[in-house]
Amino acid sequence: MFVPPSIWETNALLGCDPQPAWTACTSDFAERIVRLVWRRPASSEELDRFETVYSTVLMDPDTTPLDGVRAMVEFALAAPDFWYLSTTVSDDGETF
Repeated sequence: MFVPPSIWETNALLGCDPQPAWTACTSDFAERIVRLVWRRPASSEELDRFETVYSTVLMDPDTTPLDGVRAMVEFALAAPDFWYLSTTVSDDGETF
């Protein structure tokens, strides 16, 4: 049986209270989840895709911001960047 997390657990995970619109809170969370799950920083285009996922979920009036956050986590875990390790070298020579 699924038990939704309390607001305290949500704040501990996100570090803030998610809102129905794309805010610094959700953007920062998307950046952190990408770095942890994909093992590299997110590009601006990738963050735009996370914003689209979040906003699309919240178009349904029966959803909450937590549903949008859950969809972003699912999106990150379903991406090939999670399943396959690739070596990327940035312009400054740092390897991810």
